[in-house]
Amino acid sequence: NGKGKIYFTKKINYKNSIEEKGIFKNDQLIKGEKYYSSVYGKNVIRQEGTFNNLEILEGAGTKYDENGNLIEEGTFKNGYLIVGEKYYENGKVEEGTFKDNVLIEGKKYDENGNLIEEIKID
Repeated sequence: NGKGKIYFTKKINYKNSIEEKGIFKNDQLIKGEKYYSSVYGKNVIRQEGTFNNLEILEGAGTKYDENGNLIEEGTFKNGYLIVGEKYYENGKVEEGTFKDNVLIEGKKYDENGNLIEEIKID
C-alpha cells in the first residue's frame, strides 16, 4: 500500500516490459503512470490516471504514443475512452462521446482546427 515504483516483465504473445509509478493498494496500481515497451525498447506507450482493480485505465486519464504524443484524454471505462478527445497523427481531432472506440456524438476537426463534421444522436 502507498506510493512506490514497480518494474516487471510480462509476456503477452511476446515480451513486454511494464513500469508502474504511483499509488498502490494491495500491490495494484490505482493512480499514477503505466509505461509499456517491447523487449527492444520500441513502441513505448504511457498511460496516466486512475486504474481499476484489473489495473486498466478507469476514470480520468490520458494516453500517449511511443513518441510521447497525446493520443487520448478524458474519461475511460475498461481502458476505452468514453468521453473526451482523440488526437490523430495527421493532426485531426475528435471530441465528444465514444462507444467501442468510435465517436458517436461530438465534433471532428481537421489538422488546422476547422470543424469538418458534427455528429448528434437524435
